[in-house]
Amino acid sequence: MRRVLLSLAVCIICLVLNAVPVMAAADEGVSFSQDMQSFSGQVMTLSQDTRAYATPDESSTGGRAFSKGESVYVVGETDGWYQIFYKGENLYIPVSSINSEDAEEAQAQAQALAEDVEVELKNAEKRDTVEIENAWREARSRRNATIWRIVIGVLVVVSIVVSVIVGLKSKEVEKDNK
Repeated sequence: MRRVLLSLAVCIICLVLNAVPVMAAADEGVSFSQDMQSFSGQVMTLSQDTRAYATPDESSTGGRAFSKGESVYVVGETDGWYQIFYKGENLYIPVSSINSEDAEEAQAQAQALAEDVEVELKNAEKRDTVEIENAWREARSRRNATIWRIVIGVLVVVSIVVSVIVGLKSKEVEKDNK
C-alpha cells in the first residue's frame, strides 16, 4: 500500500514539475555592425541639367551627368558646391544647379516628413507596448490554467487514493471483527 502511495506521489510531483512552464525573459544586448556609414542630409530636385564631379572643381574627372528634375541626396555644402551621395560615392554639383526656392521647399517637406515619422514611431511604440503586455497576460493566463488543471488533477488523485485507503481499512476492520 505504501508503495502505491509513494508511486502516486512521485508521479504527481513529476507531473507538476513537467507541466508548469517556466517563463523567463533574456536580457541580452543586440549588437550591430559598425561597418555601415550614416549620412544626414536632404533630397533635392535639380532645377537644370548638370554634371556631378568627384571633387568640388569643374576640371575634375569622373562623375555623372544629371537631368533637370532628377532628385539628389545632398549631404553637405562647401564653397558653392553641394556634396551629394550617389550610388556609394560622394560627388559634387554646383549650388546653382538647385534653385534656392526648391531647396527651401525641400527643407520644409523634409521637416514635415520628419514630424510625421516621429508621430508614427510613437504610435508604433504604443502599439508594441500593448501587444507585449497582452502577450504576457496571455502567457500568465495559460500558466495559471495549467496550474489549476494540475491542482484539480492532484485533488482528484488524492480523493481516489483516500477512498481506496478508507475502503481497504474498512475491509481490514471487517476482517478483524469476523
